[in-house]
Amino acid sequence: MRLGLSNLLWTAELDPAAAGLLARHDIDSIDVAPTRYENDIVAAAPSRWRDVRRWWAERGIAITGMQSLLHGTEGLDIFGDAPVRERTTAHLRANLRIAVELGATQLVFGSWRNRLRRGLDPARALERAADFFGPLGEEAAALGVCLGIEPISERYGNDFLVDHDEAAALVERVASRGFGLVFDVGCAALAAEDVAAVARRHAPLVRHVQIAEFELAPLDGANAIHAVAGPALRAAFPGRVACVEALAPPDMSPLEAITRSIAVVTEHYR
Repeated sequence: MRLGLSNLLWTAELDPAAAGLLARHDIDSIDVAPTRYENDIVAAAPSRWRDVRRWWAERGIAITGMQSLLHGTEGLDIFGDAPVRERTTAHLRANLRIAVELGATQLVFGSWRNRLRRGLDPARALERAADFFGPLGEEAAALGVCLGIEPISERYGNDFLVDHDEAAALVERVASRGFGLVFDVGCAALAAEDVAAVARRHAPLVRHVQIAEFELAPLDGANAIHAVAGPALRAAFPGRVACVEALAPPDMSPLEAITRSIAVVTEHYR
């Protein structure tokens, strides 16, 4: 597989050092959280994102994905009342345009706090979510990008699309080439899913692959999931980008977290 890392692992000031580490290990892809560069991503000029894209491209690294789409926002919710849904849609539409400028073809929608059912019947929630994401998928397709839905485990407090089967049901219901499934190793582990079986079952719907651990800890080679997931993902998604999504904990420097995660991902997923 082609490997990538999310820049959630480091701050923008560490981009040069991170780029050096990636190049040293022949990793030529990253996912970008735009708020690593601008607090108000909507207000930033398109040229700002083109500059970010150019900076990484000059170092041989492509921005292939985009994450943390609702980070730093307040009051957005896909199940809110009409004005709330409209604001949420507007912000996600802005993210689609930013992705185009960055060159990122895959956007990851996780944001479990912004998609809680709060007592809404599961079937009704699926219907309303499809109505919400359908137009966004069509707009994404027109722009040449894909908005992906990430399953997130109940362990975090989530109650909607908690495993890959549930998330895949939404993708099938939306039925847009601009809306796809994010396959997440961490979610598969927390949901006790058979990684190989789930990857095979939903491979046609998967547009982005993430490698993560609980609470986005840096990858740990002692975690048995990686020895299982590596062969499964290589078989299901040959040649695809698999991106590490992690955060550096308070007791570990970002560069150490990058180095540790690279060691695990190159051993098991390349």
